[in-house]
Amino acid sequence: MFGTHVRTVLAKHGRERHTAARLLLAGASAVLALSLAREPGFRGTDEMVAAVFWAGLWGADLLLAHWGGYDKWLLPLAGTCNALGLALSFRLDPGGFYRQTVYSLLGLFLLLAVVRTARACPAWPAAYRWTSYATMGVLLLTVLAGRQVNGARSWLFVGGLGFEPSGPALVFLTLTVGMVLWHGVREIWLVAAAAVLLAATHNLGAILTLALVLTGSAYLRGWRWGSLIAAGVCLLGLAALFYLVFPVVPARLALWLAPAAEPGGPGFQMIRAFRAFAEGGLWGRGFASGRPGSIPAAGSDFVFAAWAGIAGAWMAWLILALYLFYLYRGLKAKAVTFPDATLSARALALLITCQAFLLAGGNTGFFPLTGVPMPFLSRGGSALAGSYLATGMILSLGPPGTLGRRERRLLLGVSAVAGMLALAALWRSLGSG
Repeated sequence: MFGTHVRTVLAKHGRERHTAARLLLAGASAVLALSLAREPGFRGTDEMVAAVFWAGLWGADLLLAHWGGYDKWLLPLAGTCNALGLALSFRLDPGGFYRQTVYSLLGLFLLLAVVRTARACPAWPAAYRWTSYATMGVLLLTVLAGRQVNGARSWLFVGGLGFEPSGPALVFLTLTVGMVLWHGVREIWLVAAAAVLLAATHNLGAILTLALVLTGSAYLRGWRWGSLIAAGVCLLGLAALFYLVFPVVPARLALWLAPAAEPGGPGFQMIRAFRAFAEGGLWGRGFASGRPGSIPAAGSDFVFAAWAGIAGAWMAWLILALYLFYLYRGLKAKAVTFPDATLSARALALLITCQAFLLAGGNTGFFPLTGVPMPFLSRGGSALAGSYLATGMILSLGPPGTLGRRERRLLLGVSAVAGMLALAALWRSLGSG
C-alpha cells in the first residue's frame, strides 16, 4: 500500500516537472511570436514559418516524453535559446530568419535521430576512437582545402554551401575527452592531435573551449589539485606559445585592453556592443525600438549584446541563467545503459556552457573576444547542428541522476563566473566603463 502511494507521488511529481518544462517551451514560443508581431515588416508567411518551428519543437518534446527515460528540461532549455536566436534573426534579416528556421528544424531532427539510434545501440560511445579519427580527417581536410573567414581557416565550401566543421568536431572531441579520462590518459593523444589540427586552422577559440572542457572534466574525474595545477601550467605555456606564433592572439588582447585606442579601428565592434548595453539599460528599448543592426555581427559574435540592447540587462541575466540551468541538468546526467559515458555526458553540458559564457564575456569586455558562438542563439547552421548534436548525446545516455560532491563544486564555480558576467552586463547597461 505504501509502495503504491510512493509511486503515485513520484509519477505526479514527474508530470509536474514535465508540465513546467513545457511551460518554458510555451514562453519561448510567446517570445518568438511577440517579437515577430511587433516588427513593422511582419507578414503572414513569417507567422507560418514561426509556427512550423513551434510545431517541430513541441513535436520533438512530445516524442521524447512518449519514448520515456530522458531529461525533461534539456530540450526546453535548448528550444528557448533557439527561439531567442530566431527572434533576433528576424529582427536583423527576415531572409536569414527563414534559413535559421530550417537549420533549427534540421537540428531537432538530428537530436531525435541521435536519441533513437542510441536506444538501438546503447554502447555507441565505445566508438569514440573511430569518431576521433573521422574528426581528425575532416579537420585535416579543412587545413588543406579550407577557406579563411575572419582570420581562421575553418570553413569548407562545397559549391556555394559553406560549413564550419569545428562545431560538430568539438562535440565529438568532448565525447573523446570524457571517454579517455574515464579509462585513463593513455589515449590522450587523440585529443592532442585534434587540437594541433585546430591550431593549424587558426581556430583558437575552439582550442580554448576544448582546454576548459578538458580541465573541468579532469576535475570531475577526480584528479588531485596537484595534477590540475600542473595541467594549468601546461595550458599557460601553450597560451604563451600561441601568443608568440599567432599574430591574432596579441591583436585580440590589445583590442580587449583598449578597444577605443584607434578611432574607427577594429575596436569599433566592441564600442558599439558596449553602447548597445547602455542603450538597453535595465529594461530595454523593446523589440521594435532596439537597434541591434548597429552592432557588426549582431546575429553571431555579438548576439548577447544585441539582446541586451533590445530587452535590457534582465534579458542578459535570463540568458546566463538558462545556460547555467542547462549545466545543472547536464551535470546530473548518468549513463545508465553505458556507465563509461557518464563523464562524457557531463563534459558535453560543460562544453555548451563554456561556449555561452565565453561569448557573453567577450561581449561585456570581461574576456577577450574568441569567436566562439553562443549555442542555439548564434546564427549559423554548423554551430546549431553541433549544439543539438551535443544535447541529443546527453539525452541518449539516460535519465538524470544526482549531483556528486565534485559536480556541486564545479557548478558553484561556474555559478560564480555567471554572477561576474551578470555584474559586467549590469555595469555596461548602466553606461559605466
